[in-house]
Amino acid sequence: MAIYAKITIKKSGAKKEYIALLNTGAGLKPLPTGDTLTIPFIIVPPEVIEEIDNINFKELSRVGEYYMVEDMYTVCLHDPNDRTIVCKECYIFVRPGENRILLSFEFLGAADIIIDPKRRCWIYRPEGKEIDDFFKIKNFREVPKKLLRFTPYYDFVQ
Repeated sequence: MAIYAKITIKKSGAKKEYIALLNTGAGLKPLPTGDTLTIPFIIVPPEVIEEIDNINFKELSRVGEYYMVEDMYTVCLHDPNDRTIVCKECYIFVRPGENRILLSFEFLGAADIIIDPKRRCWIYRPEGKEIDDFFKIKNFREVPKKLLRFTPYYDFVQ
């Protein structure tokens, strides 16, 4: 089981909708000094950055197994009824072979989001808003297939 949210990624007028996994375990390896990178970022499959910014990920700077887009993007999380809850500027890391959009621990912390696995929801702490997992509210068979591309439900719909 996992907690998903509808998101939009925006840059320079371009705006795309996706469903992302709120993943407290998604993070980069510590730096050789033992320090951790605390900037807000998300991890995406190569197709996402190509759609948003028409960038070939192989031309980006490589950081370990990731390719880093040097510009910042605005990522907004929405409730299942499309109301915007919170937006945050962040970096995008592209991981070849990735099949999910992962909102990192660092992104969740910067956006002040708490995950509650028992109730299958996420909480936007500044306003005390409790937002149910996207698939707790929405039947995946009624969601446009394109929106399901980076979720485990994609192969179950026609």
